[in-house]
Amino acid sequence: MRVLKYLFISLVLALGLSFRADAVSDKMQEIKYIPEDAVQVANGYGWTVYQKVTERTEMYDASILYLENDVTNERYVLLQTKGEKQKGTEISIKARNSFAYGKDEYREKSAATYEYGYIQAVEQVFILAPDKIMVSGVPDCRNDYHYVIDLTSYTAVHIPAYNSFQNRTSKINGKLYLEFSTADYSSGYREDILVLYDLEGNILQ
Repeated sequence: MRVLKYLFISLVLALGLSFRADAVSDKMQEIKYIPEDAVQVANGYGWTVYQKVTERTEMYDASILYLENDVTNERYVLLQTKGEKQKGTEISIKARNSFAYGKDEYREKSAATYEYGYIQAVEQVFILAPDKIMVSGVPDCRNDYHYVIDLTSYTAVHIPAYNSFQNRTSKINGKLYLEFSTADYSSGYREDILVLYDLEGNILQ
C-alpha cells in the first residue's frame, strides 16, 4: 500500500510540474500572494482567476487579474488593464480594429494582425481550455470587447463580436467555437441571432 501511495503522489507531482511548464509563459510575473481584496471571478481546467478593481474611469473600471494554479498553488499576474493612471500590461494582440489595442480611435486594418497594445475593460472572465482564457468588457459604454489570451505564448486574439458572449461553446469537427448574440436586419427588421467564432477570431460562415 505504501508503494502504491508513493507512486500516486509522485504521479500527481509530475503532472503538476508538467502542467506548469506547458501552460504558463515566462512573460507572466509569478507572485507569492494574491491580495485579500481580490475577488474570484472564474474557475476551471485547473485554474482560478481573481480580480481586483484598481481604478474607476469615466467609462469603465481598470483592474488587475491574478491567476492561481489549483494543482501547484503557484500564482501569477495574468493582466493589468489600461486605465487613466494604471498603465496596463503590454500584450501582443491580433485584431483589425485599432480600438482593440487600447487606442482612442476606431480604424480598421485590411486584415487582423498582431501588434502590441493594452486591454482596457474586463467585466467577465471565461476559462475555455487549460491554456486559453477569454476576458470580456465594455470600454466605450457601448460595445463588448472580447479577447482570448493564450497562456503559453502570452498573446491575445480580439474576437470581433461586439455583443455579449452566451457562455456557450460548440465543437464542430473537433474545433472549438464560441457563441455570441448579434442583431440581424437582413429581413427588414431586427432579429436576434447567434454567431460562432473560432479562437482565432474567424466567424463560421
